Amino acid sequence: MDVPLLAIWGYDYLQFAKADPEPKQAVQVMELVSGSFTDPQFLMALALGQLQLGNTTRAVELAKAVLKQQPSRTTAEQSEGIS
Repeated sequence: MDVPLLAIWGYDYLQFAKADPEPKQAVQVMELVSGSFTDPQFLMALALGQLQLGNTTRAVELAKAVLKQQPSRTTAEQSEGIS
């Protein structure tokens, strides 16, 4: 299985998904590789996809994982008033 290729495919599919079942399918593919592909931008896109599907708990879990990977980003965003 080509993890980066599947991650990119799922990410792109989610960005251009228009109607059911496309967002759900994109999130399923992204979840399939999320254990191996942990790029912060990818994980945040997955979190937004989960949120779009109503899976708040999983979305928060993914967002926390990104913040854990990049704690300095949180500090920078707070200082700019983005949080």
